[in-house]
Amino acid sequence: MELVVARSEPPPVLSTRVDGLAEALLWDVERRRQIATARLAETDRGRHGQYLSPPAVAQLLAGMAPAQGQAVRLLDPGCGVGSLFATLVVQLLRRQPEVRRIACWAYELDPSLAAEAAQTLRRCGELCAEAGVAWEGRLQATDYLPAAVDSLGWRLPLAGGDAAPQFDLVIANPPYRKIEGRSPERLLLREAGWEVSNLYAGFLGLAAEQLAAHGSLLAICPRSFCNGSYFRAFRSRLLRLTAIREVLLLAERDVAFRDGGVLQECLLFRADRGATPATVMVVEACSSEGATTARRLPYEQLVRPADPDQVIHLPSSPHELAADALLQALPDRLATLGLAVSTGRLVEFRSRAELLPRWEPGQWPVVHPAHLRDGRVDWPLRDLKRPQALRATATTEPLTLPNQWYVLVKRFTSKEQLRRVTAAAHDPAAVPAARVVVENHLNVIHGVRGALDPQTAQGLCAWLNSSAVDAWFRLFSGSTQVNASDLRRLPTPTRNVLRQLGLDRRWCGDQRSVDALVREVVFAMADSDLTATQQRLQEAAAVLRELGFPPRCCNRMAAVTLLAYLDLGPADAWSAATAPRRGISQVIAFAAEQYQIQYQTGTRESIRKQAVQQFLQAGILVPNPDQPDRAVNSPATVYQLEPGALALLRQTGSPAWAAALPVYRAAQATLSSRYAAARAMPTVPVRTPDGQRFALTAGDHNELIREVVEEFASRFTPGAEVLYVGDTGSKFAFFPAAAQARLAALGVALDPHGQMPDVILWDPDRNWLVLVEAVTSHGPIDAKRREQLLALFDGTQAGLVFVTAFQRREHLLQYLREISWETEVWLAEAPTHLIHFDGERFLGPSPTGEPA
Repeated sequence: MELVVARSEPPPVLSTRVDGLAEALLWDVERRRQIATARLAETDRGRHGQYLSPPAVAQLLAGMAPAQGQAVRLLDPGCGVGSLFATLVVQLLRRQPEVRRIACWAYELDPSLAAEAAQTLRRCGELCAEAGVAWEGRLQATDYLPAAVDSLGWRLPLAGGDAAPQFDLVIANPPYRKIEGRSPERLLLREAGWEVSNLYAGFLGLAAEQLAAHGSLLAICPRSFCNGSYFRAFRSRLLRLTAIREVLLLAERDVAFRDGGVLQECLLFRADRGATPATVMVVEACSSEGATTARRLPYEQLVRPADPDQVIHLPSSPHELAADALLQALPDRLATLGLAVSTGRLVEFRSRAELLPRWEPGQWPVVHPAHLRDGRVDWPLRDLKRPQALRATATTEPLTLPNQWYVLVKRFTSKEQLRRVTAAAHDPAAVPAARVVVENHLNVIHGVRGALDPQTAQGLCAWLNSSAVDAWFRLFSGSTQVNASDLRRLPTPTRNVLRQLGLDRRWCGDQRSVDALVREVVFAMADSDLTATQQRLQEAAAVLRELGFPPRCCNRMAAVTLLAYLDLGPADAWSAATAPRRGISQVIAFAAEQYQIQYQTGTRESIRKQAVQQFLQAGILVPNPDQPDRAVNSPATVYQLEPGALALLRQTGSPAWAAALPVYRAAQATLSSRYAAARAMPTVPVRTPDGQRFALTAGDHNELIREVVEEFASRFTPGAEVLYVGDTGSKFAFFPAAAQARLAALGVALDPHGQMPDVILWDPDRNWLVLVEAVTSHGPIDAKRREQLLALFDGTQAGLVFVTAFQRREHLLQYLREISWETEVWLAEAPTHLIHFDGERFLGPSPTGEPA
């Protein structure tokens, strides 16, 4: 079925209401997306692979669109409610005034989503008419795959004899779902010449074929297609059709589609039909909110001309490129050394009846990934709950291997582990049996003609566990899976060099020892900035984990921020750490100088919120030790490592660390209290409407918060309870136990590391949670912040009210264009009035935040 939105011709005069209509359009689409996401059952999502695009992702993707001519033809396959094409239309109108005509084709299989997409198309037509741009919107309420195959000429021509459409821009968030070899989708795509194992690759391949000459494909998808044998044919054909011009990596897996539960590492990319460019832009983002680093690299570094696998390399740092240069100079691969890679033969669920919890003589020992410890296979493990033996029968013998030297490599690692490649040498003397069983989550490296000798196995284990190999692997793989095909591609030292590595007892030592051994033997150098830098960043991330920070606070940004406040370069000993006073601009300069990480100027706020603020909360950083009464949000603000934390971190990697860590943790509460007291004068006294008193640190921002609590709350939410007040100096300035229990009863499970609003009020009469942001130097509740707050308070049955507070009208004017619709604005200088960014109601919950 095809739904056609009527064509609209432009009026002769450009409307002055375009910006307002554009914002209204985007917020209407986002409201409907959130409702659709909440309604979309997990079974439907699994069947169709639907993950609808949030506005931050849509803005980033649409921002990649190149300049267009006067007429633009758009395609959005699998459009959902229309978030992507609506955002692209808005960006074309705002950024490319020469555009005079837009035609948009959209496909959506789900009937309820198709109805929403039709509404979005209609509103896009109204916006274009107001902007003086001709519009044609066409919705195909059908499956994109067969429609595209038909229109491209592999089957029947388009109904009515139309020519196959060609598009200037394709913007796509294709469905993510594996497709089996004999499934209808797989057979259809195979007929069209696309051999793919996941639905998203089929969508992207067909969309690329529908591009006009020099047209652009803008897509968000998992990074998995960049390497591995499953996507080899897809990469080869896609890269013959198009050339990648820009890639944006989303380093945090759970940010891009937080409300959809996606944990894949995603990337956004632009690929153009036509000539291969000389360079490509690669950007890494710490989240969907903005880029952190960006670099141009020659196209031949992205895709090697002589590489038969057409693997796509995406360096996130200069060290990964340097690692690649070093490794590419090595002479061998596993195959040239007479070695092969296989996967473990035991698939547990297929042999469940024959598996045994403990081994006894006469049974086959079973090796799991958990047995790989410190470069060796540690078998058996007393506390392992997995079966460690298999009954020895004629049926189970094909699952076994001769008990001899192997190198075992984990096929799957968690995102947060220090290394993607984790290897161990299997010593046959450690397992008392003639044959051994290797579980399917392990790769097995073995000899082709005979067994591995011990020195080669131990040396290969050292090589695989080195930081150099880890940096090389991350260059092309964002997956937590280590494929056998990737191991076969790995450049490798000669067998003699591997044996030399294996003879040195450091091959099974800690990371520093392994890297020192590899530098000396393989690269014949006493030091290497490459491995030292990678290793130091990994060490800092590991320290943060041991200090109790959650995984998302242990990323590269947090690691280099910690190192900046320790003033530790890659080659410096931890014992040489100092505690310089630094602002965030100095942290950015340190990262560039010492670690060649070029953060963008706009990353200051990300570093402050996602690293420094977490360190302050944990008590390892102290703000403004030189002037405690300085406002924390002052441009002159500096931070310094707390002395107890400095003393602890100087012992990193030493035998004293294990004993010092619990002592530090025990003293942490006392230290935090002491430093909080040092910052307590002068303060801003605050009194809640029910008479409770507390104090905030001095500063304009906290003066405005005081007025919110004392003036706004009493005027607009009489009888409301103050549940939470944040402070620029202390995140939880006011958060009593009763308020925490109240929020829990309302269904709110606050993440202590989340970006809290400045004030939370609860109005029991109307069952509203009023979330207030006080703005003096940083932004209001805009589209991105509103989405963050909706995610933070997901699950509550209370209505959500969003309020931005300013001190004076001139402050409001600076941010007027950014303020989200369906929010309120309050001015302290005119405390009896509210400004409503809605128009249909007075102060009240957003439609997406109303009680269920």
